[in-house]
Amino acid sequence: SQLFVGPGQSLSPVHYDQYDNIYLQVSGKKTFIIFDPGAAEGLYPFPLCHPYDEYGMVDLQNVDHDLFPQARQTLTGRGAVAQLNPQDVLYIP
Repeated sequence: SQLFVGPGQSLSPVHYDQYDNIYLQVSGKKTFIIFDPGAAEGLYPFPLCHPYDEYGMVDLQNVDHDLFPQARQTLTGRGAVAQLNPQDVLYIP
């Protein structure tokens, strides 16, 4: 088991986990954008065996469409948004 605690206004980069997660929002708000596995191509994951191979190279707040041309086509209409408030719990399989 792992416990992650973060300060307000923190932003996690695009990534995937190899295990299930249960996220409990204690205070404040947190927004998740969850993509299906088919969206991976548009998130430009780092290559296998790279130190960041569980992360995507795309910055979703400022997508560089010249550097990541498939992002727009692959990600448009994808991504479930979950807004968590205090005491909300999100299960991410």
